[in-house]
Amino acid sequence: MGVVKVAGLSIEAAEMRIKQLMSKPYPSLASGLSKLSLTIGDIRTIHVTVIGANYPGSHDIPSLSTVYSVLSLAGGPTNIGSFRLIELVRNNKVIKVIDLYRLIAKGDQSDNIRLRDNDIIRIPSYTSRIELNGQVKRPGLFEVLPAESFKDILQFAGGFDDTAYTAMVKVIGKSSKERELVLLVM
Repeated sequence: MGVVKVAGLSIEAAEMRIKQLMSKPYPSLASGLSKLSLTIGDIRTIHVTVIGANYPGSHDIPSLSTVYSVLSLAGGPTNIGSFRLIELVRNNKVIKVIDLYRLIAKGDQSDNIRLRDNDIIRIPSYTSRIELNGQVKRPGLFEVLPAESFKDILQFAGGFDDTAYTAMVKVIGKSSKERELVLLVM
């Protein structure tokens, strides 16, 4: 067959390309009578820098690594780090803003992209957090983006528990001068 270039392709895409090229001289591949199996022997190493994590610094990782695997390796954001506005910097440009809440709350892995050599993952400090406690399934501190509502925050907390009185919610807010009590009628 000669050399088949598959650099930058996923394993599935590389397998499809090789199968397509080999189907002409070997028609049994196209018909399904023969099978093609592709495995990777040596995976190269790439260099990634993580800033603002519990274990910041330079990491040499396999070239198939993703944002989530490196964030896990680096211990995730620090106690003042943002879970919502993590930046993936490539060639001095922010190419993706990662929101870990999409993964944590919804199982959405759309931000889990493959890393490249010399990428930087920058975790800034959070800008706004609220504490949610009481009759919710997951009480705690939650990072809030400007366009989000109480319903979004309640969803992050898993919703009300079985003992919650859901017709009215007490909210204690604070300004630079005082605290304010607000009753939300649901």
